[in-house]
Amino acid sequence: MATPSGAVTFEAGGRTRTLRFSTNALCLAEEHLGKRTLEIATELEMGVGVRTLRALFWAGGDDQQATMAQVGDLIDEIGVRKATDLALDAFAAAFPVAEEGGEGNPR
Repeated sequence: MATPSGAVTFEAGGRTRTLRFSTNALCLAEEHLGKRTLEIATELEMGVGVRTLRALFWAGGDDQQATMAQVGDLIDEIGVRKATDLALDAFAAAFPVAEEGGEGNPR
């Protein structure tokens, strides 16, 4: 479940960690993967590749100083399935749907 800031929390490496896809995190992921956010979202929904998953955990994680190998180890600790679920939850939290009658984007 996402926090009000759009972050999802999970336990790994002996501590509570967060995954949040802020604008800056999405830009980092786009730059690293050479894909637009829409392409990344589609891949998440259709079956995410492990390289994409690792890049998302690096870009949206709470430690961008971590190496990709360290991020991969973190994913190994929690499991690819759980990591995918967390990434989906964090991605959904980054793009909340406006409540009916609320102020959403009319497009």
